[in-house]
Parts: sequence; structure tokens; C-alpha cells
Amino acid sequence: MWKILLAVVCVLVGLFMAFRPDTVWEITESWKSKGADGPTDQYRRRVRGAGVFLTAAMAVLLVLLLCGVIA
Repeated sequence: MWKILLAVVCVLVGLFMAFRPDTVWEITESWKSKGADGPTDQYRRRVRGAGVFLTAAMAVLLVLLLCGVIA
């Protein structure tokens, strides 16, 4: 049961990363630089890519868990 819950949470985090990279930057990186106005385009692309990958991987894992392929 906890594996399914963890997979769902990871899917939600991945979706958040994919659709809100600016907010992810504010939460994780903004305190490191005082003069920055926001994330760079490269940062946005990388966070979106990581979010899409995390969402896809955890969605596959979730399907396998729900089908009983993985115990």
C-alpha cells in the first residue's frame, strides 16, 4: 500500500515540476542568489524534462503495482 501512495506522490511532484518550473526554482534555488530575477531558460527546460521523466516513470510503476506485476 505504501508503494502505491509513494508512486502517486511522485507522479504529483513530477507534474508540478513539469508545469510550474518557476515555482520549483523559488522553492529550491532562489535563496542562493540575491540578484537573480528568476530561473534561466535552461533551468526551466531541465526541470520540465525531469518532471516529465519522473511522471512517466512513476506512472508506469504505478500501473505495474496496481496490476500486481510488482509485489
